[in-house]
Parts: sequence; C-alpha cells; structure tokens
Amino acid sequence: MKKSLSKRSEGTDEKKRAGFVAIENSKTGNLKRAADDYPAKPLTGFVHAKKKDKKKDSRAEVQIRNVFMQAPAAIALVEGPLQKYVLANALYQKMFSRTERQLLGKTIREAFPEIQDQKIFERLEEVYHSGKAFVAHEFPATFNYAGIAKTGYYDFAAKPISNEDGEVVSVMIHAVEVTEQVEARKKIEESEKKYRELLTLLPVAVYTCDASGKILFFNEIAVKLWGYRPNIRDESLKFCACYKVWTIDGKFVPPEQTPMALALKTGQPFRNVESIVQRPNGENFYASVNVDPLFDEDGKVKGAINIFQDITNIKQAEMAVLESKERYRNIIASLPVAFYTTDEHGVITLYNEAAAELWACHPQIGKDKWCGSWKMFEADGITEVPFDKCPMAICLKEKRKVVAYTYFIAERPDGSRRSFIPFAEPIYDANGKITGAANTLIDVTESKKAEIANAKLAAIVQFSEDAIISKTTKGIVTSWNPSAQKLFGYTAEEMIGQPITKIIPADRISEETMILNKISRGEVVDHFETKRLTKNGNQVDISLTISPIKNSEGKIIGASKIARDITEYTKVRKQIEESEKRLRLVIEAGAMGTFDWNIEEDEFIYSERFAHIFGYNNTENLTRQSFVDAIHPDDLPVRTKAHEEAFITGNLFYEARVIWQDKSLHWVKTEGKIVFENNAPVRMYGTALDITEQKTYADKLEKEVKERTAELTALNTSFEKAEVIGKMGNYTWNLVTNKVAWSKNMYAVYGVDSKTFKPVVENILKLIHPDDLKHVRRNIEEGIKTGVLYPVNYRIIANGKIKDIAGSGSLGTNDRGEKIMIGLVQDITEKKKNEILIIEANKELAEKNKALEKTNRELEQFARIASHDLQEPLRKIQTFSNMLKGKVGNKEAIESYLERISVSAERMQTLVRDVLNYSRTSHLEEKFEAVDLNSIIEDAKHDFELLIEEKHAVIKYKNLPTVKGIPLLFSQLFSNLISNALKFSSKNPVIQISSSKAADAEIRQHLQLDPQKKYHHIVFKDNGIGFEEEYAEQIFAIFQRLHGRQDYSGTGIGLALVKKIVENHEGVITATGKPNKGARFDIYLPA
Repeated sequence: MKKSLSKRSEGTDEKKRAGFVAIENSKTGNLKRAADDYPAKPLTGFVHAKKKDKKKDSRAEVQIRNVFMQAPAAIALVEGPLQKYVLANALYQKMFSRTERQLLGKTIREAFPEIQDQKIFERLEEVYHSGKAFVAHEFPATFNYAGIAKTGYYDFAAKPISNEDGEVVSVMIHAVEVTEQVEARKKIEESEKKYRELLTLLPVAVYTCDASGKILFFNEIAVKLWGYRPNIRDESLKFCACYKVWTIDGKFVPPEQTPMALALKTGQPFRNVESIVQRPNGENFYASVNVDPLFDEDGKVKGAINIFQDITNIKQAEMAVLESKERYRNIIASLPVAFYTTDEHGVITLYNEAAAELWACHPQIGKDKWCGSWKMFEADGITEVPFDKCPMAICLKEKRKVVAYTYFIAERPDGSRRSFIPFAEPIYDANGKITGAANTLIDVTESKKAEIANAKLAAIVQFSEDAIISKTTKGIVTSWNPSAQKLFGYTAEEMIGQPITKIIPADRISEETMILNKISRGEVVDHFETKRLTKNGNQVDISLTISPIKNSEGKIIGASKIARDITEYTKVRKQIEESEKRLRLVIEAGAMGTFDWNIEEDEFIYSERFAHIFGYNNTENLTRQSFVDAIHPDDLPVRTKAHEEAFITGNLFYEARVIWQDKSLHWVKTEGKIVFENNAPVRMYGTALDITEQKTYADKLEKEVKERTAELTALNTSFEKAEVIGKMGNYTWNLVTNKVAWSKNMYAVYGVDSKTFKPVVENILKLIHPDDLKHVRRNIEEGIKTGVLYPVNYRIIANGKIKDIAGSGSLGTNDRGEKIMIGLVQDITEKKKNEILIIEANKELAEKNKALEKTNRELEQFARIASHDLQEPLRKIQTFSNMLKGKVGNKEAIESYLERISVSAERMQTLVRDVLNYSRTSHLEEKFEAVDLNSIIEDAKHDFELLIEEKHAVIKYKNLPTVKGIPLLFSQLFSNLISNALKFSSKNPVIQISSSKAADAEIRQHLQLDPQKKYHHIVFKDNGIGFEEEYAEQIFAIFQRLHGRQDYSGTGIGLALVKKIVENHEGVITATGKPNKGARFDIYLPA
C-alpha cells in the first residue's frame, strides 16, 4: 500500500515539475514550447484520472489543479467538441475579466459571445478536430470588460489533449496579453517613421551610420549630391558614400579618415568641415559637413548622423567677391592717372602707384590724412595750401564734388614739383551716407612743360641757325624760317607755295625723287650731304636731315627738312652728344636696374640703378658676389634653384628679399635671359625691380582674405544642429482633429514664447503677414485638395518685427488612418538681406567701373586736344608773327598778317571755350529741375534771330514736353543743333522739332536705355546739306568734321557736346541723313 502511494506521489511530483517548466516557458514568451511541455504529462494524467478512477487520483487531481490555479500564467482547459471550460486559473479569469462561475461549465461561445466574429472559435475547433496545436503571436481580439469593449493583443497557444486511445478529449489554452508591448513598439515605429520623414524633408543631405560605420539611412538630397544611390547592403561601404573626397587644400581623404569615421571613433562632433567631393561622373562640388555622434543609455557611441550640404555657390560667391575686390584694385592700380581714396574722416585708405609717383613718396595708409603730397601750393607756386583745406578736405567737409578749374602744385620731399588738377568726389553707401571720398589727380606737368617746349620749339625754328623747311609730299614748300632765307637768299613769301626743286641744281633733281620716295615710306633721310642753289645762282654745300610729318592718325602729310652748312657739323655733333647724355640720364632714372653677365669670363656689368636696388649707395667696385651676399640667407636656395632652372630653360626668374646696408628689408624681382652658343651658356642679361610695395599690398590682401574666411567660419559654426543651425522648425498638423504639434525650435523661428503661445491654427495664421496670408491659405488648400504641397515663402510678424520664412511639407496619414500634414519651416530673413547687399554691391562696382572707363575716354580726348587741335592755331599765330618782322614797312601785308593772326586767335579761343563747355558737362553739380523745351527753343530763336532773318529760316515746333534736367545744358544742346542746321544749309533752312512718347520697341533697340522706364522721343529735322550714312557715328566724335573750315566754320565740338549732354541726362541720341536731303536727330530722354 505504501509503495503504491509512493509511486503515485512520485508521478504527481513529475507532473508538477512538467507544469512548472511549461509555466516558465510561457513567462519567457516561448508559447510554442509552453504548449508542448505544459499539457504533455500533467493534463493527460488529469484527463486519464477522470476517466479511470476519480477516487484513486483525486489527490493528484487536486495537486495538479492547485498548480495550474496558482501558475503565474493565464491557463484554461476546455473539453469536448462544444469546448466547455473545466479549468481556468486566476490569471486567466483576471485577464479576461470573468469569474470562475462565469466560465466553468460554459462553452467558449457562451462565456465570450463578443468574439463571435473574430475567428477564435474556429481556430480552437480546428485544434480539437485535427489534433494539431495552434500558436498565434500578437493576435488582435476585442473582449468586454465590465460591459466595455476593449481591444488588445495576445499571444495564444492551443494544445490538443488525448486519452489513452489517442482521441482528442480536450484543449488546453494558454494566453499572454502583449498589448502594452505591441503599442509601445508601434509608437517607436511611428516615431521612427516620422523621424525618417522629417529627415527626408530636410533641405540638406542626411545619412546615418551605426557604430561600425555601416550606412543605415540616407535621404534623396544625399543621393543627388553623391551622384548615385548607394547599396546599403554592401558591407564594404562604410562611413561615407562619396565617390571621392579631398580637403579644401586638395589632400585626398579615405573613408576611414572622414569626419563620420572620426566622430564614431572619438565620440566628438564635427562642425562645418569643408571639403571637395567628386561624383562618379567626374563632377566636383564643395560640401560643408556637420557630424553628431549618437549615444545609448550607457553613454556608448551607437551611431552618428551626418548633415551635409552643397556650398559651391557660397564658395563661388566668396571667390567672386575676392575677384571683384582684386579687379577693382587692379583697375585702380592700372589707371594711368593718380588716384587715391580716404575714409569719411579723411584718413587715406588706398592709393595707386601713379599717385605715389606723383607725390614721390608713399603715405602711410590708415594714418596720413587728406593728401599724400609732401607740400601743396596754389598755381602761383608761392601760396601754400594747408592739407585740411585741400580739395579732398573740402569735398568731405562740405559733402560735395570738388572740381578744380585751375591746377595745384605738389612739392616732393626732394624739392621737385609736379602740377596737377584734382577731381574729388564723395563716396556713399547704400543708405546715402558718406563713407569716404575718391580723388583723381590729373598730372598736367608735362602739358605745362609742353607749352614751354612748344614755345621753345617755335623760338628754335624762328631763331635757329639752321635752315628749317617743311614741304608737302608733292614737294611744295609750306614753311620757311629766317635761317633758310639767310642761307638761300629767298624770303618766305617767295618760297611758300613753290616747289622745292627751285633751289635744287638741275643735275641733282633726281635726289628729290629719292627723298620723296623715302618719306612716303616713313623713312628718315639723315645727314645727306648735297648741294643747293641760292637766289643769286651760287651753290652751297649743305647736310640735309629730312623727317616725315604725320597727322594724328599716323598718315604722312609732308616732310620737315633741316639744312645745315657743313661748317656747322661740329655744333650738330655736340648737340647729338648732349642729346645722348640726356637719354642716358633718362634710362638711369628709370625704375629698373640692368645687368650683363659674361659667364665664360665671369665679368659682371651692372647699372647704377641695379646697385641701388640691392642697397648699395657706393656703386663702384662691386662684384657679382656682392649682389649675392645682399640676398637674405633664407632666400638663397630660391636664387640657386632659379639659376639652375635658367641654365636649362634659358629663362631666369625669382623673387627674393634683399638686406640693404641700413639693415632694411626689401623685395626684389629678378628676370633674365641666357644666351647659348653650341648648347653652352655664354652670357646672361636681365633686369631687377624693387617690388617691396607690391609685396606689402599682397600681404595686406592675404590678411583681408584670412579675415573674411574667419568671418565665414564663425558664421558657419552657428549651425550646430539641423534645426538650430539652419533656423528651422518642424510641425505636424492633424487635419482631422485640427491639432498642431510644434518642435521646440519652431517657437524660436516664429519668435514666440513657448510658455505662452499655443500653436493652434488660428493663432499661427495670425502671425502671417496680412499681404501673404491669402497666398499661404491658397497653397495649403490646394495641397490638401491635390495631395501635393509646394514650397512657399512668406513673411510673419513677431513682436513687431517682420521675418521671411520658407516652408515645405508633405501629406500623409498617422497610425489611426487620420490625414496629417508634416512640414518644415526655415527663417530666411538674413538670407534675403544678404542677397540684397550682394546685388547692391555688384551694382555699385559696375557703376564705378563705368565711371572709370568714361574718365579714361575723356582723358584720351583731352590728350588729342593738347597734341593737335589746340596747337594748330598756335602754329599759325607764330608763323604769321614771324612774317610780320620782314614786312615792317608794308602796311597792306601787315594788316593781312594781323587779320590772319586774329582769325587764328579767335579759333583758338573758340576751341578753348568749346573744350571747357564739353568738359564741364561731366562735372556740373546743378540739381535737375523741370525744363520746358518749348521755352528753350523760343530762347534759342531769339539768340539766332539775325541769322534766321538773314537766311529766311523757319523753325517749326509745338507741344514739346517738359523734362527733368539742367536748363543751361538743354540750351546748349538745342543751340548747337539749331546752329548746325542754319550753318550747314544751301537754301532757305526749314527746321522741324516734334515729340512723342517712345514705344517699348524703340526703347529696346537702344541698350543704353532702361526698358523699365518711359521716354520722350524728340525728332529734330532740317533740310540742309545732310551727310553720308557711314558718318552717322563719326559726327558725334570730338573735333570730327565732315567739311573743311574754308567751307563751313566751327571747331567740331558742337555735336560731341550735344551727345554728352544727352547721355548725362541718361538719354540716347542718333543721327541719320542723306547728302543734300537734310539731317535727322532722334533724341530719347527720360519721361
């Protein structure tokens, strides 16, 4: 009996152990194993016990029942095809909110009628009939709890239990509720989905890596910048998907040394790392990289995120700004005139080499004020001008343009003087505030010298002991000085207009043909010894020097001949030697030094200037080694390498520092050529130039570049994270509930307090600028309607300030199937301002370049005046004055010559007056005012009243417009046009002036006009002699005439003045005409 009980007890213990194993498996989530282990023995024995002998096994049954009832897992047992509950432990009852009474003896359908349509009954019936277990993970089911339906997720296991005959008699149900785990996982998945969508919406490239560097995610912008779509399953692809990467200075960067790799290794973030990236197709772009490592709960690096963007445009803009500055400085440096600038306090900020050459000193930038001259005097050369009262000081103090109509004198430190005319003009910023001034100094020293030289030349011609004669290319005499009269016996009246062959012996006539042929080819006949006839028939031995005479266009128009007695040869030789001496002095005074090295004999010849450049005051007894010793020790390798390369290439070039005897340091540029004979170097010659000033300027420019780079770097460091760095924020708008969720930085972007502002739709729309609200609403409405939300720019008003915002977004649904809008906004206020500043800076630079080009053109025209047109009447005055001396008793001749002198003087006076009028049109400072052109024409008619009456002229006009401009200039404009119409007419002049509004097509034909503005079209027509169409542009050039002065008077400045006046009023003038059909002038002026 005891033995039997012992065995039964052992069997019961075995069943208990099996039950506990199943319970542990269910707690760890292994339902399949639990379903296999739990019922295998205990419940089978329980069923068998019930079938065989309930009394014998009642004790075991109670023990097994207690095990299941106290088990820490929900377990139930159902019997028969109707699946009635025979067992349900406490956790099972609690899980489904049912009591034991509500379950035992009831079928599953009776106990849980609410799951009728949820496929649970069918599954359990299938287990009963098929004998196969059923396991379900995260099975969704809805149960009633105290009358309330609750949906949850469950892990189910149903195991069939058979009797000794193998028949299925019951099914064990094991359940674990996993609702919290499922919902938590879904929230994580939803959060990750939203995170990925936000990263996808970012306007910059983004990708992430795990701790090993494997790429886990990237957005489409990253694909676009990389130039291909990487395969994230590629195990060899780590840290970076870029095809190739270099640092900014060109050093190749392998993937394991990229910022992403270093961030994963060190745990340190990387900010605004600039690099050069190459795509597979060979394209390169500049990128800015920001890497942030990601950490787990234990503070270990679990991955990293890389946000990078294409900054090619920014880099190109930086280079464009640097190029623009460099171009501006180069333009100033290359100006042929002296130019310098100051700040608003008069402190010198910039000057070119022409200014330093004018001053013969280099003022200290940032310290010296007003002017760089050593001393300054008025034109009398006596009255000293204080610097704080010089034209630049007056310009800044009185805030106006200062144009001097007389010259000043700059005294140099060495006591020499230069004459100049200043043109000082204020410089304004975009707000109209004076930031400084620019002063152009026109060096007129040479023109003053030229005046003296011309006077000396006239005196030389007049009083020269040599016979000086000029003739045409046909050999007709045009001038004859007193020495020619003395030498040949003929007076000027007897020879001018006569052929030069009059004084050539018959047997030497062929010489004139030879001379004229050489002159026509531009050749000089130098020291040609020959014989010529005097008036009394005698022959005289002379030496001729004959040179071609060219006009301003380089065309040969005659020849100048100097005839000397052979006895004067010594005097001529002396003059030549003196001339050569002066030439050598000019060469020695130049900026460059020269050297000539006989390599074979090591003989080194150098100029005095060359020695000075290397710091030697005593220029005698220097050797080649003396100049080598002057080079800074650190730069000797540079010289050595340059010489080695020169012996290969034949060209020498290097820049090195030179230590002068006073220990000062100077930069010298040396250039040279090597002469080879039989492939061996035999001689080197070259030049040296002191480039200290250029180097100083380059160092200053480099400093400015570094400062600018530092500013840009400081700006970039502000972008620490995607939102804060980019001044971005994101939002989620539930279109069903109308609730809006903002990210933290959204409040900063919109300029509102996160503690007081509620981000609801109504409050957000109130922040949008009233002028942009309709546009934003329409964009949102169309996006919701079409499913496509386009990027939009708009303004907001926050705390009284206006901000520019850029927004983008997309539409989707949340886990509940509700339609939502996910968006990103960015504060682009600063970007807008910077774009405006760049546009304004480029516009200002273009205007300055245009002004400089215009100034250069005017300088060329003034040079032409001095070289030709102003000298022509002066030569006539001198010639006729000389002729008067020989006609003291001839009253009729004297009156004739005086008349001619008077005419030439009047012409010169007219030229000077017209030139002044022409030049002043660029510098008049009168303010524009309303000008009635009808009144202007009426005044002009009064001015030409006598000429109009004399020529029976008619001037027709009416309803001419009122324009903005300077009345004096418009009077000059129409006076010149009317004067030309009256002058160039062979019959009764008829002048017609009409006006109309210029059509858009007309305006577009003229590039100088602004197509955004309106213009008056004024037509001026006459019936005069007209002109050929090919001269339509030429007639506007200064001193250009289509007719000789003997036919029509004038200086050739009138139409040039007309064109300049029109252009100074931002207009355009064109001319058309036909010979003897009159001329037409079309004028376009701003309305």
